[in-house]
Amino acid sequence: GDWSSFHKSTRRAEEHVPNMSTSLWHLSLAVLLLSLAPATALPPLPLPSRSRLSLRGGAGVGVLVVGSLNADVIVPVDRIPLPGETIMARDTPDAGRVICGGKGANQAVASARLGAETRFVCMFGNDGHAKELEEELKENKVDVSHCGRTDKPSGQGIVLLGSDGGVSSVVV
Repeated sequence: GDWSSFHKSTRRAEEHVPNMSTSLWHLSLAVLLLSLAPATALPPLPLPSRSRLSLRGGAGVGVLVVGSLNADVIVPVDRIPLPGETIMARDTPDAGRVICGGKGANQAVASARLGAETRFVCMFGNDGHAKELEEELKENKVDVSHCGRTDKPSGQGIVLLGSDGGVSSVVV
């Protein structure tokens, strides 16, 4: 679909959630849209303090995200390779950079950057990436106090960023 269909479906969803304030609905939609970008690509978007959303009751409702967490390896390419083809990455400052990623982590960071008190529930791995991922989430004001630990390595995503804006990825 087109945006017209999307808008109609969001209006239908609002009818099923009559007590949801307009600002909370827009925050939810913004978090969904912002979660499509890597967490570190998003600028901080603080809300005025009176608009702060809270998980402790009080002034508003917080955001709880349960989802995936990966150490994403960014690989800028001129184009996505064809099956069986090997291509060279573009030489950019981001080439080979490891950032906090995963759909859940991206949503949690986007929500926190929009000013919502945000908790994220995930599993941290048993490797060096786990500490870096946890620190990056905390730096973005995401509460990770309810996350678990596993005896396996952190998930990794190999993210191919095409010069045309296209993205392909593989999660290990």
